[in-house]
Amino acid sequence: MKSYQFRDYGQPLEAIEAPTPEPAGSELLMRVDACGACHSDVHVWEGEYDMGGGRKLDVRTGRDLPFTLGHEIVGEVIAMGPDAEGAAIGDQRVIFPWIGCGACETCELGKEHLCLKTRALGTFVQGGYSDHVIVPSSRARTRARASPPSAQSGKSSTCTERTSSFWERAASGCPRCAWPRRSRTSR
Repeated sequence: MKSYQFRDYGQPLEAIEAPTPEPAGSELLMRVDACGACHSDVHVWEGEYDMGGGRKLDVRTGRDLPFTLGHEIVGEVIAMGPDAEGAAIGDQRVIFPWIGCGACETCELGKEHLCLKTRALGTFVQGGYSDHVIVPSSRARTRARASPPSAQSGKSSTCTERTSSFWERAASGCPRCAWPRRSRTSR
């Protein structure tokens, strides 16, 4: 399995090869067709959110490094744990990444995205800047309707190739939004 991970906050993503995980319990193994590059990925990669007025929110806790970003995931189910339900091999699915602990009052109220013991994909748990990702079957709820961009264009490129290309451009500054790579010494 190929993933793009950062080993330290603000450092370039590196292509990492590792064994492809196997789903257990109610998990699914997804082949990642596409994974969006969200501005929150940039903040997690930087290790902080700029709150304005010179205030910064440090977000360097809660995840093990090296880390794979990416929470806007669409892919194909290629393997299922023995207890997985609601999906089938070959299904194209959009993944709901905001996974809570499932046991606290916040989760019971249906507000998993606010859970203090979050297991959110690509934010606290390894995400979709990878060829494959493990997800709970209950989070692969939405059937994807469109083909991946590479299938639509007739070009063959993997999700990790497209992700790498984005991060290579972003490391030197974004020409569209003028987002510069900030110095890591400003903290």
